[in-house]
Amino acid sequence: MKKLLQIFILIVSSVSLQFSFAAPVAPAGYTVRTVATGGLLAGQTLFGVIVDPVTANVFVAGVSGFTGNNFNLYKITPAGVVTFIANYPFGYFQAVKMAWGPDGKIYTHNSNTNTVYSIDPTTGTSSLFSSGIVLGSPRHSLNFDAAGRLIIGYESMFDFIWVTAGGPVYLGNVTAPVPNGNHGDGFGILPNGDYVVYTDCGGQNNYAISTAGHVNGTPYPSLSWTGTTNIFSIMTGCQYSLGTVDPLNGDVYTTINNGGSGNDKIILTGGSGGASTVFISGGSGITDIYSGKASSGSGISLYFVDRITNTVYEVTDCPPSIGVCAASPTVYDGLGRTSVFSAINLAGTGTNKAVVQPGAAVSLSLTRNTTVNGGCGGCCGCITQHYLGMNDGTSTVFSSCLFSTTGGSAGSHTINFTAPSTPGVYYINPTATWWFSCNQFGIPTYTRAANNAIAVLVVGCGQTDCQDITVTAAANVCTAVVNYPSYCAYDDAPGATISQTGGLASGVSYPVGLTTNTFKATDASGKMTTCSFNVNVLPFSCKYPIQVYHRDTTTNSAKIKWKAQSGTCATNGKYELRNRWEISPGVWSAWTAWVPKNTAILEHNFTGLGAGRFYHYQIHTICGTTTSTDINGWFHTLPGGALRKEITDIATENGRYDVAQQQVNGFDILPLSIHLAPNPAYDFTELYIQGFEKSNKEVAMYDLNGRLVFRVRVTADQNNLGLDLKTLKVHNGVYLIRVSDGKNQKTEQLIIER
Repeated sequence: MKKLLQIFILIVSSVSLQFSFAAPVAPAGYTVRTVATGGLLAGQTLFGVIVDPVTANVFVAGVSGFTGNNFNLYKITPAGVVTFIANYPFGYFQAVKMAWGPDGKIYTHNSNTNTVYSIDPTTGTSSLFSSGIVLGSPRHSLNFDAAGRLIIGYESMFDFIWVTAGGPVYLGNVTAPVPNGNHGDGFGILPNGDYVVYTDCGGQNNYAISTAGHVNGTPYPSLSWTGTTNIFSIMTGCQYSLGTVDPLNGDVYTTINNGGSGNDKIILTGGSGGASTVFISGGSGITDIYSGKASSGSGISLYFVDRITNTVYEVTDCPPSIGVCAASPTVYDGLGRTSVFSAINLAGTGTNKAVVQPGAAVSLSLTRNTTVNGGCGGCCGCITQHYLGMNDGTSTVFSSCLFSTTGGSAGSHTINFTAPSTPGVYYINPTATWWFSCNQFGIPTYTRAANNAIAVLVVGCGQTDCQDITVTAAANVCTAVVNYPSYCAYDDAPGATISQTGGLASGVSYPVGLTTNTFKATDASGKMTTCSFNVNVLPFSCKYPIQVYHRDTTTNSAKIKWKAQSGTCATNGKYELRNRWEISPGVWSAWTAWVPKNTAILEHNFTGLGAGRFYHYQIHTICGTTTSTDINGWFHTLPGGALRKEITDIATENGRYDVAQQQVNGFDILPLSIHLAPNPAYDFTELYIQGFEKSNKEVAMYDLNGRLVFRVRVTADQNNLGLDLKTLKVHNGVYLIRVSDGKNQKTEQLIIER
């Protein structure tokens, strides 16, 4: 390469320690993600990167300098897990150049021995692929073409060779004149098979080489510039001549180093031509770059390494966002005046929607024509103001008064503001006041949600704003017509579409209960974002079951029957029932879980009950997300034999103890405690027992004079009891609740206040 680069190498070696870290900055519509930094990468100088096209694992080379005789190879998973693969005694110059082969191996040129080696990324094993690969310059790069051929291009007149297992095959060189005699150091392959040579020190642009009809051993017939802007003029400095090509759209990315006097950049040049622009700025020391499979598993990302911070980055094309569409037409009718907005230009898009970065400076320009409605909204002489503003959920981002008059008006407006720092979908909404002047009583209020929004600003990417809706059905009707706003896809590039993938359309009848509507946005590159919202239709009233009774009671079951009231909006005919049993007068077991009953037959059979017990049951109707009043009922099960596991005599307790013992074996016993809630209590309280799960126990209640109120034996698994204070016939005062299993005892005060 040129003498300028040799000087630059000396500059890098002498000033590299003087670099200060600067976070990379991506353009709107893109995000920069840290793939990995520090850890195993600490102390390495990262000069070389490549990505597995199947797994999206990133492989980076750690070196000791600009040139060297060996390098370390590391693997980084999409989750950021770094693994050391191996050290390879291969010579390199100006970054470790690597290519991913169709066989799933990494290929690299060893300048020490003029050979090409393959590296198995799974085992780390290296194998000689080809020898005798003598290059006219150590400055080169290598790529596989669509035919699976390994092509090396190197600086001279820029020559290309095809590397085979049997040795090199010379393909040809570039003979067309290049400004300053600069032919670049590296190249990539465009989607159409043409080669693109990356600009070098003093170069004007990247240039493309046609490969169509080329005959091996002959010069390449044509050359065309891929950009119309002098890349070198973007920043004074020297390029590493490192680059990459997006295999999907042919975009060309190249690096620019500022000669040791500032941060580096990545330049984007469209593969089909066009101006070159700064794509990534703010990097501390960008070296190698690579276009490979995105870590998300979908699409292509740009990866690059920073030699100063030893960090690997991924630049992702943002997925689309979803939010409420802007009003169409953009008309606002407020306080008897109608404003029609046109020529809306938000953030330079020429439209009323834009995607920007957090904290970006935003400009909104538009024209407005305001007329007075018939009747003037009831006040023809009132001074009226129309405003535009934005709310970020906590405060007003901006507010602009458009006019203040009793009649109509027209005008052009330009509003400048700063985008919110928090990513999201934001709406520019209109509002109106009847004041004597603009902002007479302060800034008017704007909603965070879309409210006849005339423009939509998306901050960041992949943002969603789908708003839940709750409505109430009319009396004796179990559906409601629900209207919701239209949803749009927002993206920084054209071609994003949106479709509804679940739920119901707007303007149709929704049943009582929850209905989830889901929308999916897809951008032109296939990235997708979904957004869901719930429509909750509440019944006018959730009617409880009537004519509830029990029948067919046995020793272990009881059947409950009921009828539905007219106009009952039970979701899918759904009811719920539960029960508990009285352990002793005034002392109840815990409630069972609610049991759903979804059939059209309005009856339920409680089974697995204990013989000779008194049961309390409840039933209610489920109406969407609400329930009716609980209906209470009671029944006795028939008595059984003398020895039953469900009865609290000694034999039964032992039987139940064995079951409970089996249930708790292998589990840690909780600390001893008992808890009463509510406490103080009025008519009822719940007793929660902890730490007595391994044995049967006695629960007793005493007043402060030591008089026994009740005593009951319960099994190991009975650790939640209900106390009916009315049935126990206790008065206001302080009582003691004591739990004992013969070895351990716990006492708690219960206060009764009526």
